[in-house]
Amino acid sequence: MDVKTIVCPNCGASATNFHNCEYCGSFLVQRAHEDVDLTDYVKSSSKYVNEGILKEVKKFIEFVKNNPDSDSSLNILYKDRDIISLESNSNPILMEAYDLEIPGVCICLLPEEYEGILNKKMTERFENSSLYNTFKKESCYADDNRLPSEIPWNESQYYVDFGFDHQGAALVVSQFLEDVVQLKYEYIKYSFEGLEYSPKDADNIDFNSIYLNRLNTRTTKEKKKSWIWYVVAAIILIIYLILDLL
Repeated sequence: MDVKTIVCPNCGASATNFHNCEYCGSFLVQRAHEDVDLTDYVKSSSKYVNEGILKEVKKFIEFVKNNPDSDSSLNILYKDRDIISLESNSNPILMEAYDLEIPGVCICLLPEEYEGILNKKMTERFENSSLYNTFKKESCYADDNRLPSEIPWNESQYYVDFGFDHQGAALVVSQFLEDVVQLKYEYIKYSFEGLEYSPKDADNIDFNSIYLNRLNTRTTKEKKKSWIWYVVAAIILIIYLILDLL
């Protein structure tokens, strides 16, 4: 079987997969086969990575590696609104739904109408940034057959799949926050499994324990729900037997 070789847009090394470059770890090989011009993005990338963002993204991606069946997300908030979401796509159901070939993490952007951050002015900044070409655009509506160019900004969502490349993911998040949202890092918050926390509290947040607590809570609720259904079924059966005897 022929193995297709591609060239990593970041370091120029030859790669034989569409996941991450075997030499520099860049996620950009995922877009190399799509004839996307990433030159400006690569040249300007080194100055953008925020250390706090890098630490939290790395922690989240490690969590996804260790919990491949989770459907968790790490949301970055500003003024109590979701700015950008890192979504686990390792779940086989999600991979099939979004037609993904590579397990890991993807970044999602949504317009205001869908509880996202992108308004018209911000979308224009996003489209004019070197970051824009790394994302794929699709409709917010399911089964929408329009071409990406035909979808208006307020019905568009954008995503990019990183596999398990935490440096690439942190780079894109940092650049989006600085160039598109133009916010100050001290005002951001994170949210994982519904728990909001600030960057100063980040070192005390353990994703694994939060996730396990959620699973235990969900299991307990399901057990209680099952017990209630058993009681209801027993009552119905007793009533049926009584009526049958009358």
